[in-house]
Amino acid sequence: MLLAGMGASGPPVVALTTGDELLRLKQDAMVVLIDDQIAFVRARRAVRITTSPTWEAVAQALIEGTRSDRVRLLAGEGSDASSTLESLVGALHNIGALEAPPRETRLSGAILERHRRTLRFFGTHESPGVDRFSYLERLLNAKVFVVGLGGVGSWIAYQLLMSGVGTVSGCDGDVVEMSNLNRTALISPDDVGNPKTEVLHRHFAERFPDAALNFSRRVVTSVEDLADMAAGHDLIIGAADQPYLSIRLWVSGASLKTGVPSLQTGGGRVGPLFVPGRTSCAGCLHAALLRSSGAAARGAQTDHFPMPQVGTLCPQPAADSAMVALEAVRFLTGCTAPVTLDAYLQKGAGLLDGVVHELPPQKDCVISCGGHKSPTRSGKEVK
Repeated sequence: MLLAGMGASGPPVVALTTGDELLRLKQDAMVVLIDDQIAFVRARRAVRITTSPTWEAVAQALIEGTRSDRVRLLAGEGSDASSTLESLVGALHNIGALEAPPRETRLSGAILERHRRTLRFFGTHESPGVDRFSYLERLLNAKVFVVGLGGVGSWIAYQLLMSGVGTVSGCDGDVVEMSNLNRTALISPDDVGNPKTEVLHRHFAERFPDAALNFSRRVVTSVEDLADMAAGHDLIIGAADQPYLSIRLWVSGASLKTGVPSLQTGGGRVGPLFVPGRTSCAGCLHAALLRSSGAAARGAQTDHFPMPQVGTLCPQPAADSAMVALEAVRFLTGCTAPVTLDAYLQKGAGLLDGVVHELPPQKDCVISCGGHKSPTRSGKEVK
């Protein structure tokens, strides 16, 4: 007997319409034995069926992913088994436990194979009208500009490309130094003395021949500099540390000027993710930090002196960059809401230890981003 558990609603969706349709459970669906039943569980909803060697074989096939005609053979040719199989598959669809069937796409076979595990990840976020292929296509069509391509920025660019972002641009005015070898992605001793932009372009081009790379050996000196380079992108990522405060305000200012959202890391924090006119920005964060320290009332000039050189190990910039890249993927695809909308992550003893600090738009934002005037007020509503 088939039992639809918590959360199942509506009539079963009969899915076994063609013999070559791929049926596969999403990776976050579990199959467990409970007494004499097999339970298919996802997001606190379950479908149960009385266990038998036949249905255990069907469950294993659904875990591995197989064609519907093979599932029919496993279930048997009898009318009762066929009817039960139709009901089982329909109930699994109703609780969102099955991936959407593969579809025709303009993506090449090589790209699909390269991102096979990426597609499995996106399979858990499928919804009516948005399947895993749609999420990957959004990434492949996305354009991201990275400010600073050093210890953190190089890892961010690398992870964006590995995730599938189709166009990665960036700027950095420095050359590779020996001290960069302990924390910068892909570089080697042979690269010392050469511009970081040229070195990373060469290494990335070898690994990602289908990606568009546009790196400029240029130092950002103003909002206008960055706005000129970043216009037309879908996201700006700030990963530069000098000049200490100004660079972060320039990134947010460029967002405001161009309308391109931005996300930054530095000072032990990731975020907030700034959607111009709707969410908080680096200027809001700076205002809040000054106010909490009491320095705001004394008119502190926090950017008068340069930031001292910071000691670091590779895991530190790698951890920062991983969170930034994941937030970027969330934002660019819409598969789930970024956690740094109207908030930021604070680094602790465990690097990025998951502590989220709420940060609504501030009236005294130092770049006057105007986010507090947005009718939504909540970054969680931004798509």
